[in-house]
Amino acid sequence: RRNGLREIVMKPDPVDLAIARFDVDDADGLPEVIGARLETLRAMRAETVSHTDRIRQYLSLTEQHVMRHKIARLDGEIVWHEELLAHLPEFVADERARKDSRS
Repeated sequence: RRNGLREIVMKPDPVDLAIARFDVDDADGLPEVIGARLETLRAMRAETVSHTDRIRQYLSLTEQHVMRHKIARLDGEIVWHEELLAHLPEFVADERARKDSRS
């Protein structure tokens, strides 16, 4: 348990590498894929909030705080994906320009 308090674990998310190295020729499908991820994250958040509400009466204050941590992490993922989706046209244009400059 002590190690759990000391260690900070931020595992690499495969989406980061996939976005950093996407094939610009297949970029037209990215908004749909990212949108689907965003909807999944929103559903996960809604389910976590609902689950927490259902079991709140059985949780200590500390356990309730731990559940809010999961919700906060999901909130961060949702914001990141929303920003990604909003800026996707810029990212695709930049990648296309870089590809054209190498040709």
